[in-house]
Amino acid sequence: MDLISLNRGIRPELQSKKYAHVLADEFSIAPELAADQQRLWADWNHLDLDNYLKDGSRFRYRAFAYMYFLPSSKEILAYPPMPFVQPSEHNAYATDTQREFSPLPDASLTNPFLHEMILFNFQQFQVPAEKLCQPWKLDIHQIRIVASPDEDGHPSPEGIHRDESDFFAIHLVNWSNVAGGVNRVYDNNRNPIAITLYFIQIFFALTGHVIDPAFLKPFT
Repeated sequence: MDLISLNRGIRPELQSKKYAHVLADEFSIAPELAADQQRLWADWNHLDLDNYLKDGSRFRYRAFAYMYFLPSSKEILAYPPMPFVQPSEHNAYATDTQREFSPLPDASLTNPFLHEMILFNFQQFQVPAEKLCQPWKLDIHQIRIVASPDEDGHPSPEGIHRDESDFFAIHLVNWSNVAGGVNRVYDNNRNPIAITLYFIQIFFALTGHVIDPAFLKPFT
């Protein structure tokens, strides 16, 4: 029995458009995961500053882990902490830097809600049968973008990019007192193909994207 499910199938949409977005009310999450979900979400209140931002910026906080996943057995294990590296052709902002982000807490690495979300995400992608018996290396990022009166928040300071992954999914955990943050989707030739709004709960993609800066809502 799947503990996380959708009220519709998105595989055809993902295959034809190379992206799909899902609203929060389209999810069904088993009640027994509720406490684990809240424990995982609480991590976002304690993330450390991303020390690899340029010009002394302080708009991004994050934690990171690589995880081992074997689809055929549903085994999920954490690798020991190691740097995160993206080649400059995928991320010119980081320029091959070995970025040593704070690790996910041990309790989060074994959190049942996180593991069920990994299984759910993987099920949405069309993966060849022979690769279901092969191990996958997952990049798990917890990211919090903070806007202030002095500085907008930039989820994608590198601009249009394609993450060095076969597939990716972005989950929106919370959104408070900000505007902007629109997710723009591009094909492999950097032609715009879609815009998804900030209230999307989860975004799946097989292609490139950029997220606009977020800024504080003006008082009215």
